[in-house]
Amino acid sequence: ALARSEGDVLITHELLSVVPQRKIDAFLARLADFEVHVVVTTRSLDRQLPSEWQQFVKTRHTGSYATFLDWVRSNPDHRFWRGQDFAAIAGRWGGSLPPSRVHVVTVPPSGAGPDELLRRFCSVLDVDAAELDADVERDNASIGYEQAELLRRINETLGKRLRANRAAYAKTVKFWFAEQVLATQTGQRLVLPDSHRDWCDEISRDQVDRIAAAGYDVVGDLSDLLPAWSQRPTPELAADDGLLLEAALEAMADMLVQRNADLALIRKLRQDLRRTRRITRSASTVGARARAALRRLRG
Repeated sequence: ALARSEGDVLITHELLSVVPQRKIDAFLARLADFEVHVVVTTRSLDRQLPSEWQQFVKTRHTGSYATFLDWVRSNPDHRFWRGQDFAAIAGRWGGSLPPSRVHVVTVPPSGAGPDELLRRFCSVLDVDAAELDADVERDNASIGYEQAELLRRINETLGKRLRANRAAYAKTVKFWFAEQVLATQTGQRLVLPDSHRDWCDEISRDQVDRIAAAGYDVVGDLSDLLPAWSQRPTPELAADDGLLLEAALEAMADMLVQRNADLALIRKLRQDLRRTRRITRSASTVGARARAALRRLRG
């Protein structure tokens, strides 16, 4: 398919970051006749860790935020690092390529223009970002700490329910409840507590140094990948049962409104179906009478 394609081809997915080396090697071997470039888009660890816990919770995990951070901190083989050690990812995918064909695109810091990341990414692809429609609905909406903690507790309460059908959980819990119901609420912004600053700084500096030493093409600035800590203290987040109850009640109210709208739509569709059936039966009767009359005329 690639051989028949005109121009450049972009293959992209976040799960490519966790592909094992042997499969990467096999894939690149099949592309030996092409000029392969590797593009790694990444952001600072202090921003990625809170986001990743949210994603874990949205995929049915039940570990608390504090537990998740302790797991990641103490276990270098934790699956988080498989997909988030950007220096290792660049090495796995780009180890057999010239460094100039491995591009590390840094996510700009908070406060940068909304189109800056798109502009950086498009510059690697030699595409004019201004020609693209960036005003699209955002998928995978972020949720606040109370909402994420509520979802985590719901995961615990679900137990084995919805476990056999991952698609059903994703459709009902992740894409609807989390990203349409909970995402409309306002909660505490999920940040990295002060107690995790030192090791986060150390690992971030190590990854940046490895990228710099490898000589890859950096689009943006490697300083974007170093944590930018707030001057104000950031204590451990603690779940406030009162705020969780408030979030749960608000979610239930939204769900009842949605259920009412769904039932109204179901009633309308049933009415439309009955109307269509009546029209179909009437047309069938008219057709039968016409055919009978035609037979009589023919004798």
